[in-house]
Amino acid sequence: MGLMRSSRGCLSTTVCGLTMYSLFISLLWVVGHCSHVYEEEVSCHPEQVHIAFGDSLTEMTIMWSTEKNCTSEISYGTDPWHFGQKETGEMKHFTLLNSRGLQCLHRVKLKGLKPDTTYFYRPISNNISSGPFYFHTPTKDTAFAHEFLVYGDLGAQSDSIPRLDTEALSGRYSAVLHIGDFAYNMRDDGGQVGDVFMRLIEGISSRLPYMTSVGNHEDWSAFRSALPAFDSFGRLKIYNATHLYWEQIAVNTSKMIDNIWLVQNSHGPFKGEKLTKEVTNKIEEHKEETNKIIAATNQGHSKPEAETPESNKVGSVNYLADKKTKIVVGVSAGVLVIIIILTIALICRIRQRKPRKYRRWEQTVDYGRKFYSSYEHVGNNEKDTDDFEVDVTDGNLPTSKLLNDGDR
Repeated sequence: MGLMRSSRGCLSTTVCGLTMYSLFISLLWVVGHCSHVYEEEVSCHPEQVHIAFGDSLTEMTIMWSTEKNCTSEISYGTDPWHFGQKETGEMKHFTLLNSRGLQCLHRVKLKGLKPDTTYFYRPISNNISSGPFYFHTPTKDTAFAHEFLVYGDLGAQSDSIPRLDTEALSGRYSAVLHIGDFAYNMRDDGGQVGDVFMRLIEGISSRLPYMTSVGNHEDWSAFRSALPAFDSFGRLKIYNATHLYWEQIAVNTSKMIDNIWLVQNSHGPFKGEKLTKEVTNKIEEHKEETNKIIAATNQGHSKPEAETPESNKVGSVNYLADKKTKIVVGVSAGVLVIIIILTIALICRIRQRKPRKYRRWEQTVDYGRKFYSSYEHVGNNEKDTDDFEVDVTDGNLPTSKLLNDGDR
């Protein structure tokens, strides 16, 4: 009976041990699996999403970055709650001047899009998505006046990005034209500055086609405008095949700095006098219509004077003030270093100077004899007694004139 109880106890202990061991192994597997899933989710999470026009108005190219090598897929549709279409693309490694940045760039091209339609989409890498985002395709209506948001010289630390983000999402623009000088600079810190910049502009670049050109910060020479144009952006509106309208807007005040019209007067390789009267009349009618457009546009946006108002110079003043502050700080630091060096040199020289020796009389019993004692230092209340003699006889000899009145 005792043997049976003992056997049962051992069996029960063994079963409990195996159960605990199984639970421990299962827990380790769950923790490891969750860790693997989390690691994959981080390394394959799509970020820095940006879009651009394709080869035609019915195409849109979507790009994003991931940390590791993952799949490239877009889920999209016209219903914000149902993305019924999918398209796959390609991934390429980008390592040039990008040793520390995200190196896996994904690219998917959507084709056969409907004109004047809003599409919703999600970029997907290894079944991990971000978004949703959206964009609107251009219209086929040739009479539609397209408007573009134009700017350049935009750094990763720029205070203009929130204002540009609001402007871009106003619904009035067909695309963004970034005319050079990105992030300052995309390649800095091994490409990490470029990653920061692309994350900052994702609110713009994921919804409006972000069309770019190189600038001097991309190792290329580009035109730079005058001081009043600092901290500003442009609006380019295309009215028709011959008329473009441009406005330069100050970021800080939202006021217009300048505006111009670009008009094509010559409509082809022909001369006006050789045209038929019917064609000439149509051209004149077209000019009258466009002149009305110009007049209506300029009615609310008169061109400013040559001298920019003070309110529009806020960005320029801030830029110059910051530059002057840096110069003052640099000069002050230099002067302080020079003062420290001179002080150290002076202290070292004082310490290396040999102490002066002094001699004075010692009182002796044998009056009439002169004794000198040499000592290194003179007390604070004693006068400099270098090389003097004192007659300690009766005080009637001429040498007694060397004595001070207080010593007599």
